[in-house]
Amino acid sequence: MSFALPQKTRSPGQIFLGGEPMVIHCNHYNRFLQMVVEGCQSIDGLGLQLEAAQEVVYRQLSGQFAALSLDTAQQRMHWAAEQYAYCGFGHLNIGNLPDNPPAEWIVREDHSHYANALLLNRGSRNFPGELFDLGYCAASLTASYDFPYQGDIALPNNALSAGGTQTLFHLRQAPEHREFFCGFTRQMHDAHALQPDIPPKSCAQHIDEQQILEEMSHLSIQGNPESGLIDAFGVQLTLHYADYYNLLSFRFEKALKHALQASPFLIRTLAAEYPVLEEYKDFGHLQGDFLARTLLTEAGHVCGFRTMGGIMMSALWKEKIMPMIRDQSDWIHGIVAVINSLGWGVWRVIELIPGQRLILRAWKPYESLGYLRAFGISDTPVDYLLAGVASALMNLIFHVNITNKPILDDTLYEQAMHEGDHFWAKQSACVAQGHPYSEVIVERGILRDW
Repeated sequence: MSFALPQKTRSPGQIFLGGEPMVIHCNHYNRFLQMVVEGCQSIDGLGLQLEAAQEVVYRQLSGQFAALSLDTAQQRMHWAAEQYAYCGFGHLNIGNLPDNPPAEWIVREDHSHYANALLLNRGSRNFPGELFDLGYCAASLTASYDFPYQGDIALPNNALSAGGTQTLFHLRQAPEHREFFCGFTRQMHDAHALQPDIPPKSCAQHIDEQQILEEMSHLSIQGNPESGLIDAFGVQLTLHYADYYNLLSFRFEKALKHALQASPFLIRTLAAEYPVLEEYKDFGHLQGDFLARTLLTEAGHVCGFRTMGGIMMSALWKEKIMPMIRDQSDWIHGIVAVINSLGWGVWRVIELIPGQRLILRAWKPYESLGYLRAFGISDTPVDYLLAGVASALMNLIFHVNITNKPILDDTLYEQAMHEGDHFWAKQSACVAQGHPYSEVIVERGILRDW
């Protein structure tokens, strides 16, 4: 059984698949964000991941199934499994489903993006980590039968993320139709319409952004037919749900704030739960949502270093972009043009003083748009990926000088992001707060003045 899956569609700075805004992200960002959400023992990080996955996937698939001539649950689940592989999440074996909703069902996974990503983390896990995968399977079965399902990971010691050979998702009928299966309540339906016209690129005109966007559009960023994985630029990529990231990040932020309010002494244990905080010697003054922002921005640092660094070391960069580059500053302009193909919005360099300062603005930033859809106007800036990636770019190019082709390993990451007079970004405007664009200012030797 094979279907012609809907192809992703694009508008400036955005990617859509089955009506959902999608973004391209790598295994390093995915593993670090999951580590952040799971790190605080006072927060139900597993529940946050499962609910975000089920909510967004069910919303997409239920809409797709309503528009397609798929008569049986078998056809619908097969569609869901093929789309899962297309997006780079892995390979699912759904089995032969009955016509009526089964009391329970097993879905097998032979390859998993998240399992591969989590195996890159230091140490071993106490529980399997294919939580997005589990949420996807539960939402798929629910949408296929129009009957609610929930589940867990059977034989956890044999799961792929535990070093095993196959992950088993044990799905069973849920006692009630969970709230996230009843439709997504949009706080602001016209978030996209609020965005003004995007100004044209105004500097480094010899860096042909349109040509770079066309080169990126020609890349086959979709799952391998056998494994359902996307290997590119030295990382594994996913075409992921923007609102999965948004719901997960912003709900985590709110949950950590509430946990600290309920237990003020929790701050004393967070250094052990989040070793990365040791790099921020004065993190103790950060409280609640401010502390969450530090962690979510660090995920952006990881993304910028690994994914953007990988692109700047790739054959594509050497063959298609390097011929346009005249000096070190052009590396910033070149990689920003690439970023504008990833669904993260349209980024524009407003000011660049080499080795000193970068002002970057983003129209249609996916984090702000997602916040507006789910929660309405924000009191604080929320574009953590924008801030983290912007500072990572300045650190890669002007702090550790990626033009010398260093090895992108953990040692270089520490040198780039945490040692010496490194760059940091402060957000000065935010679409989620009602501004026409989001803006970050990146300079050396500062931390966010929250």
